[in-house]
Amino acid sequence: MKRSVARSFGRSAPQYDDYAIVQREAAEQIIQVLASHQRPVDRLLDIGCGTGRLTRAATRYANQTIAADIAPGMLLHSRDNDDQGAISGFVRTDVEALG
Repeated sequence: MKRSVARSFGRSAPQYDDYAIVQREAAEQIIQVLASHQRPVDRLLDIGCGTGRLTRAATRYANQTIAADIAPGMLLHSRDNDDQGAISGFVRTDVEALG
């Protein structure tokens, strides 16, 4: 089941941001919280990073930012979108495997 979900999200990666309205709104709220801190957080792990939109925006508020997703296609798209090289690392993982 998880492989099927990962493949499906991977195939949708090129168009994902066009339709991910709820995710975009949530990301904007997360960025507002990060921006309200006086100092950058040490590490930020974006679980389910998708295309990396939130991950890239969060790099201004974290010393180290890691993008993680179960879908290889999403991670590839996230890496391709990181044209500034601001994201510290990319990890393919299942959130349930993190413990």
